Amino acid sequence: MRLCRALAALGLAVALSLPAAAAAGQEQQQHFGLHDMTCTSVMAMGKGLAKNASYDLTLLNQDDGSTLATRSVKSSEMGMFEARLPARLNRVMSVRLEVAKPDGTKVGFADHVMAKGAAMCNLPFTGPSRAAPLLLIGTGSVGLGLLLVAATTRRDRLLVRLRRR
Repeated sequence: MRLCRALAALGLAVALSLPAAAAAGQEQQQHFGLHDMTCTSVMAMGKGLAKNASYDLTLLNQDDGSTLATRSVKSSEMGMFEARLPARLNRVMSVRLEVAKPDGTKVGFADHVMAKGAAMCNLPFTGPSRAAPLLLIGTGSVGLGLLLVAATTRRDRLLVRLRRR
């Protein structure tokens, strides 16, 4: 009788562990992640996906629900993707990457939460670099100044010639 109970308990344990093992195997196949975060971008990755399939990536600010970035990607022959998402991550505490098929079917997600009080980027956003426009304005001003000097010099020479006549 004890042998029957032991076998029944063992059989029940094996039967209950099979669905959990199958689910664990499926979870390990698909993986999404976020890494290399800066003030202006984050790297999104996924693996265990269908080969050469298209996916829509959406990066959300979980603090206020706003969309920080969107991008479409295509998985490789190995069923992987890696894409940099340009986004302003200034003072963002929590982000979520949502991965969906082009028809809108959700495939998976990845969350990243910073420690309390340690935003991904504490620097205020200063906007795009102003170096190129300032360089262009400076070069234009120098060119205009040289043109005016040349014109003034030419005018002075003409006046001197006219006075000699």
